[in-house]
Amino acid sequence: MKVIKPFRLSVVTRAYEVRRQPYVGVSTFLFFDLRTGELLPEVAMWQFAAEQLGKDAGLDAGVPKRNAEVIVHGSVFTPEGEPQTTCPATVKLGALEKTIYAIGDRHWRDDEQSAPQPFTVMPITWERAFGGEGFAPNVSGKGHAPVETEHGPIQFLPNLELPGRMIERPSDTPEPACFGPLDLTRPQRLDKAGTYDEEWLKELFPGCAADIDWTFWNVAPEDQQQPEPWRGDEPFELRHLHPTEAKIVGRLPGLRARTFVTLRDAEDPDALLELENRLTTVWFFPHAEKAILVYQGATRVREDDATDVTLLFLAAERLGAPRQMSHYQQVLAQRLDKDEAIFHVLRDDELLPPDLIESFSTPDEVDKMKALVTRDDVMQQRLTERMRREVEATRELIRSHGLDPDEHGPSQPEAFEPPPIAEVPRLMAKLEQDARDQLAAKELEIEEKIREGEALMESHGVDPSFLRAELDDPQVGPPTFSAEAELERIRGLDAQARASGLVLDEIQEWLADAELHARWKTAETAIRDAYVQSAHFQREAPRMDPETAARTRDAVLAALHRGEPMAHRDLTGADLSGLDLRGADFAKGWLESVDLRGSNLEGADFSECVLARADLTGAYLAGVKLRGANLGGAKLVGARGGPGLDLTEAILMKADLTDADFAGAVLDRANLSNAVFARTSFGGVSAIGLFFYQTDLRGASFAGSRLGQGTFVECNLGGVDFSGTALDRVTFLQCEAPGIRLAAARTEKLVVCLAGSFEGADFRGAQLLAANLRETRLRGADFSEALLDGADLSEADLREAKLYRAVAKGARFAKANLEDADLTSANLMEADLSRSDLSGASLKGANLYGANFAKVRTRVEADLTDALQRKATIYPLWRAPT
Repeated sequence: MKVIKPFRLSVVTRAYEVRRQPYVGVSTFLFFDLRTGELLPEVAMWQFAAEQLGKDAGLDAGVPKRNAEVIVHGSVFTPEGEPQTTCPATVKLGALEKTIYAIGDRHWRDDEQSAPQPFTVMPITWERAFGGEGFAPNVSGKGHAPVETEHGPIQFLPNLELPGRMIERPSDTPEPACFGPLDLTRPQRLDKAGTYDEEWLKELFPGCAADIDWTFWNVAPEDQQQPEPWRGDEPFELRHLHPTEAKIVGRLPGLRARTFVTLRDAEDPDALLELENRLTTVWFFPHAEKAILVYQGATRVREDDATDVTLLFLAAERLGAPRQMSHYQQVLAQRLDKDEAIFHVLRDDELLPPDLIESFSTPDEVDKMKALVTRDDVMQQRLTERMRREVEATRELIRSHGLDPDEHGPSQPEAFEPPPIAEVPRLMAKLEQDARDQLAAKELEIEEKIREGEALMESHGVDPSFLRAELDDPQVGPPTFSAEAELERIRGLDAQARASGLVLDEIQEWLADAELHARWKTAETAIRDAYVQSAHFQREAPRMDPETAARTRDAVLAALHRGEPMAHRDLTGADLSGLDLRGADFAKGWLESVDLRGSNLEGADFSECVLARADLTGAYLAGVKLRGANLGGAKLVGARGGPGLDLTEAILMKADLTDADFAGAVLDRANLSNAVFARTSFGGVSAIGLFFYQTDLRGASFAGSRLGQGTFVECNLGGVDFSGTALDRVTFLQCEAPGIRLAAARTEKLVVCLAGSFEGADFRGAQLLAANLRETRLRGADFSEALLDGADLSEADLREAKLYRAVAKGARFAKANLEDADLTSANLMEADLSRSDLSGASLKGANLYGANFAKVRTRVEADLTDALQRKATIYPLWRAPT
């Protein structure tokens, strides 16, 4: 279910049943300030509710309430904070009014009440109301019977009582007085729950009883309820419920919630269906000057878990000022548009009354935003301060020449102020358009300059065609910048100047500026590092011409013969094919487009080398160190890895690995995205953090490997062999993997999600403990003798799948399609097969002890011959949705 709503609305949904008919209830929450009527953010509401009610307390159960109600959470406060022995507290909302007397601590002395103790604050809780052990309506209260204390048994009196029903004798049992909610275990609610017997179990489970009193879902005391829903603009009055204000008066904000859904199985699955909302609950928190409104609506659905609800769309508007359906349809279309959504997601004014948006940034929110900006933008602050100093220095210089700095000098930069949230989308759109306009203008300017240059060359008889070729030619090969070369250039300039009898101060400053030299060195390192990481994105570096290639080849062989390391050398485009380079050190070298076909590289060190688009066809790579090397676009057809090959953090993006054998290699955090795999062997490799995106791995083998924390996104894994592989926290995200082989694989926290296809997969003997295969297409997959304890295969397509002798204790197959599946002799103890389709399935000899078969569908009877069915749940039976 996709949810689209403004930031100042909150929502809770709940699927429930009424006489076997499934419904979805939608509760919409508005959190507002009692003083200003201003809506407050959703995040603030949940934080506030947890602080006030406890993190496990709920504001609403999600099932629409029969009656409207008002609930107050807080305390009684005496006027002006002066100690008092009694103080009334009143809540009034519309025509509903209720008063409770708060009384100081008292106890019985025989038949006489002790004098109440003065108080200034009295919590309004059920613990302060009448009750206690043995008094079912309020076992947590006080006053029903004596309790043991250090002074012996004492019968206390309650601190909260209702006017006209005050306690007079120790034996009195008045109605407990409180403004707070009743939990469902209290008889005031539990007696309304209805009859839950065998007939209910067979016919209605897990829905409500047929004879439920629907006011069961109301949680306030009955004298805080009314049959009609609240309008939303009622006046309210809260007396003695605030620490400093004796009375708070106001009105509800005058809003109504609008709720729309789309249903998958509707005649038009994209049509918006509007729910009829009722304002059923008003929560007051007077001491904090806050309130929460709960609007409720519901609609019939086809699925008992409401999974056929595909979209939930919320808005709120002023009473008497409804927006047209066409407006909401337009807003929805914009928010579902991938290109437009980013410009509308913050536009709460499209889904809430615009006049509320103007004051959306409360002082507290502004302070928090400024604090966030202060913490997260220290560099911006420093730059601004530096700019201020420089501007002031410039203005002072202008002033020293007798000029007006306001007229002739720069102005100080303005302090940064975060824009209002509602303005952000408009500003983003403007910035994007400004950037496009500036880019277009700059392109026109560049084109004009090029034309001027071409015209000038032609006027001097020079062919200008090379100019555009140079401009269009992106970076090729290694970077040329060198800190030492730059320093040598400056020294050369100095020598030329001195030869002319000049000593230039500026050149001397450059030569003496150690900080400048350090910056050059840092820049050189950064440029080189960037080249190592991005060389495969550049235009391909050319091979050396034959003469240069031969000369370079001889030089390399001579250096190796002398035992010299080849580290840090630039061998871009060299021909080193067919050479014996065992043990050679090429670490951090530049070998882009190098030819290493058929070379023996055993034990060589190519750590952090650039080997982008290098040709290593048929090369022998046993024991080669390629940690951090860039092999993007390289050709490794038929290359043989052998033991000890280390490709940790290597880049193999778009590399051709056809027929390559990397058995036993280390591939931790290697990047193999978009590489070509055909009959590629990764058998026995060790790899942590592998990431594949939109990669075709068909024909590859990872048999016997150890893969940890790997991720495969939108990959084609058809027939890939993972047999005997250890898969630790590996995720397959929206992958197509028909016929994938995972026989005897050992997995931990395996995840297959977003409806991946593993049809015909081989999981025989695999350990799939707690694996997540939810909604996966597994038709014809073979799980024979697999271990599936605690696995989740809910809603999976398991038609014709084989689970012969599979162990799946506690596994979840809810709503799975097991039509014609073979579960012969499977151990399904306490497994959940509720709402699954077992038509024609074989469960012969299966262990079904304690399994859940509620609402199972069987168009063709399943075979339960010799199956153990003790304590299995079969009710309620499935019925076709209407």
